[in-house]
Amino acid sequence: MRFGVFLLSALISFNVYAAPVEVLIPKGSGVKSIAQKLYAADVIASPLMFEAWLRVTRNTGALHAGRYTFETEDGMRAAISKMVNGDVTLEQMTIPEGLTVAEVMVKLAADERLTGAMPQGIPEGSLLPETYTFSLGTTRKSLITTMQFDMKNVVDEAWATVDELSPLLSREQMVTLASIIEKETALPREYKTVSGVYTNRLKINMKLQADPTVIYGLEDYDGDIRRKDLRNPHPYNTYVHKGLPPTPIANPGRGALMAAASPAKVPYLYFVADGKGGHVFAKTHNEHKKNVKAYLKALRSRAK
Repeated sequence: MRFGVFLLSALISFNVYAAPVEVLIPKGSGVKSIAQKLYAADVIASPLMFEAWLRVTRNTGALHAGRYTFETEDGMRAAISKMVNGDVTLEQMTIPEGLTVAEVMVKLAADERLTGAMPQGIPEGSLLPETYTFSLGTTRKSLITTMQFDMKNVVDEAWATVDELSPLLSREQMVTLASIIEKETALPREYKTVSGVYTNRLKINMKLQADPTVIYGLEDYDGDIRRKDLRNPHPYNTYVHKGLPPTPIANPGRGALMAAASPAKVPYLYFVADGKGGHVFAKTHNEHKKNVKAYLKALRSRAK
């Protein structure tokens, strides 16, 4: 009997595949089903040998479901060890900066690697944009909880750097300002300057006049902001109301949060797109009008 076990142990140390192999073991799979999947993928040479070794080692009920990557140096014993230990291949999902909670929810709902119902009532600005790793079958609720936990940690880190002369009165106000910064510029090098502009405006009680806040509060936004939109009195319209909007307008990333907490000390009160992906900043309204005129001229030139 001992010789048979020794021979079986020696045989299962060899693999039959020449390149890494990925195999998905669904939840509820029995030993025979798992054996057939591994055999079809050339991870094992014999389903019977696989089942026999599980019985010898008393691991017939110890295999975990999930997606596994079996390397070329893995024999059958190593493959079994991976499944016993639940050494699954981790999945990845990237949540880009500047998405709203609703947009993140759509992304999570559409991802079939996740399971479970979608939680309701997630506050805007509470999910940290980041690349997350998770195992196949992770619940949507669990991943959202991780996003919220990570956001809280980054917010606390950023809030600890806020200057005592800052016009920001709370962490939520900081996140709200960061969300506006995130929507205003896609260039991280501009984050602190844009933050400086809005901080200057807040200090002198000047309207922020941030287009993204107007867009956020519109129910029928079609890609163009019209004059009537700028006059729309919805609570998020910073062309109508002074100060920050009542909540964040998106989920800001670490860079925007740090910029909101520690803005650049700049003399600017205005900025406009430069037509090249960035912005031109100005101290006075007259200077700003010239920059706007140059921008519109460039747009007309490209249209022709």
